[in-house]
Amino acid sequence: MSAARKRPRASQSRAILALDLDCFYAQVAIRSRPHLANRPVVILQKHLCVTSNYVARRLAHGAVQKMTPVSTALKACPDIVCIDGSDLTPFREANAEVLAVIRAWLHAKVTELGVGSFPIPCQKLGFDEVFIDVSRLVAEQVTAGGRPWEFQGHIFGRTDDDASRRALMVASQLASELRKEITLRTKLTLCAGISESKLLAKLAVNMNKPNDQTIFLSGDAAQYIAGRHPRSLPGFGYAVEGKISAWAKRNGKEDIKTAADVVQWFGDGKKGFASLAKVLDNDDQARKILELCQGTDTSPVIESGDAPKSLTSMDSFRSCTKIEDAERRVTIRAKDMVTRLRRDWELYGRRPKTLTVGFRFRGDGYHATMRAIPMPQEIVSLCSSKGADAADRSIIALSRAALFVLKDHAGVSASSTFDMTLISIGASAFTENKTEKNATSTKKETVASFFAPKEGKGMSSVCRPPNGRLLQNRSSPNPRRPLSPNASFSRCPICNEVLSSLLAKASLHVDQCLRRSETVSPARKRSKTASNTFRVDTFFQRK
Repeated sequence: MSAARKRPRASQSRAILALDLDCFYAQVAIRSRPHLANRPVVILQKHLCVTSNYVARRLAHGAVQKMTPVSTALKACPDIVCIDGSDLTPFREANAEVLAVIRAWLHAKVTELGVGSFPIPCQKLGFDEVFIDVSRLVAEQVTAGGRPWEFQGHIFGRTDDDASRRALMVASQLASELRKEITLRTKLTLCAGISESKLLAKLAVNMNKPNDQTIFLSGDAAQYIAGRHPRSLPGFGYAVEGKISAWAKRNGKEDIKTAADVVQWFGDGKKGFASLAKVLDNDDQARKILELCQGTDTSPVIESGDAPKSLTSMDSFRSCTKIEDAERRVTIRAKDMVTRLRRDWELYGRRPKTLTVGFRFRGDGYHATMRAIPMPQEIVSLCSSKGADAADRSIIALSRAALFVLKDHAGVSASSTFDMTLISIGASAFTENKTEKNATSTKKETVASFFAPKEGKGMSSVCRPPNGRLLQNRSSPNPRRPLSPNASFSRCPICNEVLSSLLAKASLHVDQCLRRSETVSPARKRSKTASNTFRVDTFFQRK
């Protein structure tokens, strides 16, 4: 590198790290069983292999993949060691360890610069992947000087942009240091992809595995992506492929083979966006898909925080046809959920406001139906209590609430015929304890009192639209009563418009917004005795 070359500021370029822990589930399981380090290991959930270590993949000659039946894995490699992975607790804890190391290391790097603090967004994807936007950190490192003019890791592609080249050099050095720190602290190895966008960083992280890193220079990005199948691009999923393939078939075109096919069929300008938007019925998605197929991705790394936005305990099974079996399965899910809620309270001091119960019947395919209700205060209080029997009482209360939803919204009862294949219990809409409006209230609410009809008013109708907000619609026998200035629905919870001071008009407005925001679940073929199934809002209206 010529000394006469003007040193560019990295602030002109983005620098994104994509971190991916190597066979994460297997690594975590082996970490607590060091004697299995050189043995073929698979992690099982039910009768399927969810992941395996590299020893198993090598000895099985590629026969052990994700979702491979365990019987197939044992035939391919009889010496394989199977470990039950149905309890996700150790994997959640390992994920928290890794995130803690990342944040501590980033904080130390910012402190070393002595230029004040600034945020470095980290975005989690599952337990084993993290995006980090180190653009600002790289810019400050370049300005401070002292970083060598060299890449660390494999280099893919080329670029004529000196600012981008220098930024990715420094980013690759930071990635190497961070990977070493994570491995030192957690005993887990990982790969890194370094590039100017999340798309290219994600593609780069898969190029040289395991325990390595790759820098993707963006000069050849469009040409590289044009020859790849679009399903390999993050964001181009099964549903998108199905819609485009159906359109191609109707128009006498062949199946999608490369990303270039999508660009060629629809074009790359405004007309292309408009044409694809008609096929996908979504303008934003069409724009994103065409940009991805051309190697362009300007999406930001969104800080996801340490605390999850929601907690879910789910179990799928072959068949559940008796109410006793359903109650047993609900109790197991409730026990797991209470354990996690109590742990969440200890770590983050927050409480859930929404309880979500999911269920799926035979014939529903892969689609589960979700029903959301306000979390009963009894459960919230018990999950944050240190009483000796608080955990057991929480499990009983949560099981009772979940069974209420299944019985009254899914037709699951002792007198009905049903065949369920999935049950889930979730908690969401968390708030910190200090922000709870009713934290100082002395009125105790139990599950029974919550579900009991309230004198003078109907019960709440609550659903969860795609945007994740809680929608609430209350009715009253006095439609002329003006709304209180502090009423919870003085603004529409859906469109945020100021509502009429007359309750009748306000309720009508919310109902109209609610109907527009609702998504209709797939039609289900159900036995005649289970036909008394209602949506949450229609159920409460009949009360």
